[in-house]
Parts: sequence; structure tokens; C-alpha cells
Amino acid sequence: MRRSITFLLTFCFTIGYLNIHAQNNKQTNNNSLLNKKINEKEAIIWYLGHCGYAVKTKTKLLIFDYQEKVQTPDRKKVEKPADASLFNGWINPEEIKNLDVVVFASHSHSDHYDEIIFNWEKTVKKINYVFGWQLKDGKNYFSLPAPRKEAKFDGIEIYTVNSHHSGVPECAFIVKVDGLTIFHEGDYIGKMGENEPYRVVEDMKHLRTKVEKADLMFIGAWTGEPILQMLHSLNPNAVFAMHYGYREEKYQDFAADLKNKGENVPLFIPEKKGDYVEYKNGTITK
Repeated sequence: MRRSITFLLTFCFTIGYLNIHAQNNKQTNNNSLLNKKINEKEAIIWYLGHCGYAVKTKTKLLIFDYQEKVQTPDRKKVEKPADASLFNGWINPEEIKNLDVVVFASHSHSDHYDEIIFNWEKTVKKINYVFGWQLKDGKNYFSLPAPRKEAKFDGIEIYTVNSHHSGVPECAFIVKVDGLTIFHEGDYIGKMGENEPYRVVEDMKHLRTKVEKADLMFIGAWTGEPILQMLHSLNPNAVFAMHYGYREEKYQDFAADLKNKGENVPLFIPEKKGDYVEYKNGTITK
């Protein structure tokens, strides 16, 4: 996706030289995109695997539910590459050290939360953390446990709605920043316990008192009633599929299911970690 690596083929070039040239050129392209001017209401969005996404706006880099522990379907661990980058779906603190970073974790399950995120503080000059449960508070830590908390700092507004999943408290985030409204579901389904009723409709009504609609919506790739209620209420300009580990082929089924249910929304379907799109003029472009 959007990868343009130019190989100069000349007889006297060695394979080693070609590899170095390709790597350097790739790094140049990556840096150019990271340093690209972004206006209000625009963004660049990277898929970081499973429920992890990074969103670069005019002034911020938002990182949602990042983890490095999700396994492949055959239970093999995915090793972090030496050239870790947003462009292959990993966070490299050196790459983002001069950006204004805000890290979100919706709940404590290991496919949404990885303590590696705290190591980034050693390198990233400006970084804040937002948690959907009571974890820690401090000058750059914001815990937002149920019910329906909010936080405002450095030009960003955050609102939450809550549920419980497999015994742990969690939230979905609405984030307003740089003219954008972003919804990340986490594992939210609006139930505060296994035998409790769904409260998605009520929660979405609450969020609609804070925002008119969503520009970007990150939701689990299924079409149960809670998901459809979120879609109908927040009426997103673009939807980003998530929550299938390293089985990205499943996102095609999600697209088909949405279409069969008459849901015609612009949908980003990642094929691999590091895939990205740009959001501009209310649409996504690959």
C-alpha cells in the first residue's frame, strides 16, 4: 500500500548495495510522510495489528490499544523486526520522539494493553497516557474509570462510555482533536456484566450530547446489534475494521456482512500491519 521503492538496476551493483539503497529510500519515504503537513480535519491512519491503530492529526499522534503480544492463528509469536516502524505496524520510540503523543488503552486485557507503552516515556519528549479503567494518575496519566468520564488537556477532549468484558472494566473512547472526532470501541458492547442489559443506545445518546458524529470509527469486525447501533448513532465518515488478531482475511467477511445488511459505509480493510490511509475532505484515500 502506497509503497514506492525505486530500484536502480545496473550490472555493476551488488545485491547488498541494492538492499541498502532500498532501505534508505524506504526510510526517506517514511520520514517524508511522518513530517508531512496535516491540516485541521485531516489525518494519516496506520494499522498496528488487532485493535491497534495510530492516528496522526495536525498536532498529535494518537495510539490506540497497542500491543506486541498477539499471536498468529497457529499460535506463533510475531517477533518485532529490527527496523520497527509505523510503516510495518510497530512503534519505534525513536521514530516518534519529537511528536506530541497520546496513548490510549481501553482495558487491561493483553490484546489491548501492553506495558511496553511505558518504555516510550524514556525517549518521547511529550507523551500522555489515557486509560479506560483505574490504573494510574499523574501529570501525564489520566485514568477514566466508569461511569462516563471525560478529560481535557492540551487541545484534546476525551469522553468515555463503559462496559465489562470477561471480568474487567473497559471503555470506548470518543476523542476530539484538531477538528476531528474519533471513536475507538476497544471491546465495548455496553453491558456492565454478563447478565446485565445492553445500554448501547443510552450510551450513544450520551455521546451525541458531546459530538455531532464521528469522522473516524474503529470497531470490532462483526455486525451484531450493538455495532450497528454505534454505526447508526455516530454516522461515521470512515470505518476501520479491527479485532481479528493476525487473521486480516476475516475483515473481508465483515465487509460482506455490512453490505448484506445494507450498511454502506466507507470501510478500511487492512491486509497487514503497517497498512495506512489518509483522511481528507471527509474521505479516506489509499
